[in-house]
Amino acid sequence: PEIDAFLSVPESAAAAIVTGVNSTGRIPGEDVLIATYIDGRFAAWSSPSITALDFQPKDFGRRLFESFWEHISAPEKNLKSTFVEESAVPLVVRDSTKLGLSSSSGR
Repeated sequence: PEIDAFLSVPESAAAAIVTGVNSTGRIPGEDVLIATYIDGRFAAWSSPSITALDFQPKDFGRRLFESFWEHISAPEKNLKSTFVEESAVPLVVRDSTKLGLSSSSGR
């Protein structure tokens, strides 16, 4: 069977995937779906734009630092030594997956 989707971990790998898909004559976002774990400038501005997970690392880093600061600032509170946080990770749907697989692919 033909590959019909790619999920890249580094955002920059999506560029190579788009180039590779284009070189086969297939159309990214129609014949092959492409997504990345990291939402950044490349994902947003590439052609086609790439669907991505938005882990919001700046917000998470801020919350992690606040928890760390609380631990070192007030050891008498006897806070838990493990930091656990659950949060939804938004999926930013863009052109690389918006159309799904084309009807001509037979899937």
